[in-house]
Amino acid sequence: VGMKCLALVHLFSCFFFGRSFVSRVVLRRRGVRSSFESSKRWSHDIEEDDNLMGELIARRLPVKPMPELQVEEAAAAVIRGLQYMHTPYTMAGMERAYNFMTFACRKAVTGRQGATSFERFQKYAELSPQLLPIIGCDGIQWLDAPTIIPSTQTRGAIASIPLLVYKRRGFRFQSGFERIPVTDNDNDYDIDRFVIRLQKERRPPLTDCWLVDQILDVRYAFAGDMGNDAVAN
Repeated sequence: VGMKCLALVHLFSCFFFGRSFVSRVVLRRRGVRSSFESSKRWSHDIEEDDNLMGELIARRLPVKPMPELQVEEAAAAVIRGLQYMHTPYTMAGMERAYNFMTFACRKAVTGRQGATSFERFQKYAELSPQLLPIIGCDGIQWLDAPTIIPSTQTRGAIASIPLLVYKRRGFRFQSGFERIPVTDNDNDYDIDRFVIRLQKERRPPLTDCWLVDQILDVRYAFAGDMGNDAVAN
């Protein structure tokens, strides 16, 4: 009886740990790909799934660009890094953004103040209007797979990925007045549409690496022509 019990315990432990290991592998493989999903209604279930998958991606992806990374992984490294700023260590997300951005993109998001060094980039990027909606946001929803323009003789391939950024509303407006509490999940969040654009580098030392060339807040994309209200609608 004792040997049978021991064998059953051993079989159960192998099954349990094997199943756990398989689950972790599936999550790792699905990590980036599953984020590019069809549009869904925002709900608490999606929020929980996003938190689980987003933090997993932030922990898994490297802090520096690598030629082995696909364009989706490079985009997720920056966006998820900003969402989980201190995963896996303090300011890892900001360091990842600095490493994955082109020099021109660093200048754009810091008002031409923080492109030359990580210290200056960190100082100005934390207050950047382009990055603030993403930093510490409550959810990311990738709207479509990357649209890729092939490379030419003078530049590398270019990719664009649209996404929605969800951020829970505070209990006060920017003016200081209190908000009226709402129960509808959709109305509890500010939803901003972004487009992240990447380009494959052709020059060393980052040859064949996907780098973020632009993070575009669609609300202000055509503000000079039609105004913010027209863009939002």
